[in-house]
Amino acid sequence: MAIIKAVKSHGGLKKIIQYVTHDEKTQGRFIDTLNCNKETAVEEMYVTKQMYQKQTGVQYYHFIQSFPPGEKITPEQANEMAKQLAEERWPQYEIVVATHTDRDHLHSHIVVNSVSLEDGKKLHFSPVNLQEMKNRNVEMCKERGLSVPERGREITADNQNKYRAILRASKGDYKSYVLDTAVAASNAKNLAGNQNEFIEVMKDQGYKTEWTDNRKYITFTDQQGHKVRNKNLTKTFKEDFSKEGLAHEFERNTEKQRSGNVDKRRSKGEPGRAFSGKEPESERTRRDEQQKELERTEQQQRKNYRGR
Repeated sequence: MAIIKAVKSHGGLKKIIQYVTHDEKTQGRFIDTLNCNKETAVEEMYVTKQMYQKQTGVQYYHFIQSFPPGEKITPEQANEMAKQLAEERWPQYEIVVATHTDRDHLHSHIVVNSVSLEDGKKLHFSPVNLQEMKNRNVEMCKERGLSVPERGREITADNQNKYRAILRASKGDYKSYVLDTAVAASNAKNLAGNQNEFIEVMKDQGYKTEWTDNRKYITFTDQQGHKVRNKNLTKTFKEDFSKEGLAHEFERNTEKQRSGNVDKRRSKGEPGRAFSGKEPESERTRRDEQQKELERTEQQQRKNYRGR
């Protein structure tokens, strides 16, 4: 299932637009806009701020909609989905939507101008708004027949206070930063093929990751400064976030990616078998099993997590 993450603003408006629309990341194709033009989006956003004399404060809001590897969705569909999500929430704001294809998982960036084109109102975004956005994301995944995690298994924790916090968070009463970190780490663990990619995916989700050879544990720091060790996540959620466990998962992800690439080459009729235009039953069955395994892993890691 796609996940939604609000990303803390870094740098200016021009810099973020240049980053998300970079040709190498979008193939120069998967970019769309609302209430502005692709070529002049930055200038138009600045004009709106000047027109309403609101050039100070937060300049933009940045969100990422990310899909797990193997999700049956095209870049065009991912871009359309992100655009619809943005248009439903902010119809009066100038928005840039860019879908990146440079990794083994599709993800779309949504950059929203902080000042409304219609009436000059400043956009304010709260944790409640983020939860609403995540809920709508789940609905959109269901509407498109995409993977959606199941819920049901009880969350476990050794510490009773932490257990109650996680339980309340899972019911939507409030957000636990430990729970948020676990969700982010599980997502990165499913997407990354090595340590650097893991750190980069965590960064995309708003986390700083301290992972060094001379320290036994990994430390995650969120945008509010909360620090959580991987040891704490493993103990709380009974999921292996150790360095060794993550390395093993990276190897599995890499092997799955290689298998997928081989299947793609074969389906195109490249050397290895005669191409009849139809995938053999044995290969199709194996690919289905790989997809099911990935979905089961995703569900197992996430079905206790609210709002992802």
